[in-house]
Amino acid sequence: KLITNNDPFHVHKSIGLLVLIHFIYRVVMLVFKGSAFPHDQNMYFAIFTVLGHGILSWSSLLLHLPQKRNKSAPMIWPEFRLHSILFASRHVIATVVNILELWPDNLVFSIAAKYFLLYIVIEIAAKITEKIGSKEERTTNSMPYPDNFTQDDQKGIKHLYSSAQFNATMHAVIGDPFLSFFPLLGIQMAPLLMTLVRKGKIKTIWYHRVYAFSLWLPYLLTYFLFKDDTVGIMRLIFYSWVATKIVMVLRTRYRFDTRLVWAIGMLSFLVFETIGIRFVQNYIVGVYLIEGIFLPIGFMLLGPVNKLEYLPLLLK
Repeated sequence: KLITNNDPFHVHKSIGLLVLIHFIYRVVMLVFKGSAFPHDQNMYFAIFTVLGHGILSWSSLLLHLPQKRNKSAPMIWPEFRLHSILFASRHVIATVVNILELWPDNLVFSIAAKYFLLYIVIEIAAKITEKIGSKEERTTNSMPYPDNFTQDDQKGIKHLYSSAQFNATMHAVIGDPFLSFFPLLGIQMAPLLMTLVRKGKIKTIWYHRVYAFSLWLPYLLTYFLFKDDTVGIMRLIFYSWVATKIVMVLRTRYRFDTRLVWAIGMLSFLVFETIGIRFVQNYIVGVYLIEGIFLPIGFMLLGPVNKLEYLPLLLK
């Protein structure tokens, strides 16, 4: 049964429904107004609706969970739940800070403040894993897949998920409310889908299909955000490239410490905000083929993630 007494007074489900409506509302605002959080919107309303996403994640603590991870199907377990709450809180905090424009004006101080947010989350996540988790069986590398998925299929999808996760971390601190907010879709979609798997409402393949789409949707929506903002789309492309080609590679392939790789990643802000902007303004802005067509549409379709890795989810 989908609705049970496991959720006291249906608090978690009710908040979840409101959060889903809020996601749809922000998409509509982005498509028709060009901004998910327009400046003429009441600031308190914007903050209150974003905080609802944090309340949703924290209210999951009201629900009983099995103590051991189910290795045959994607289902919620205690370590995953705490990490999900933590990462959702990171994006809620970052979005509120972005809406209120609270990052320091000084570039160095701004980078330090943004790194501090990432650092605190890294430290808490490590403590969660140390206390109740496993350093070997992580959420992505130990996720169950349908039996007809080959090892190569699984490797590509895992790379897709990891790339999206590293991008989400970077997007939290770029400074735009849309970029920090919409990774919440994937973060909060995953536990919903896991619950549907546990209750027998969907199969494992549909967990992966819908979750993967929730990771791609923000890239599709960037067209509406950056179609008239060449500097903005170049900033996003650069930081996404840093997240997946430098930070992620150093962490996953060469096993650099998480704190160090994100310190390196944050230094990219110095590069773009001092040198990159001048390059874009001098050589990109005004070139219509690049500025008006290639950048927004290319990023929307391709983004920093290899979309060919989605094919097994669609064809099998």
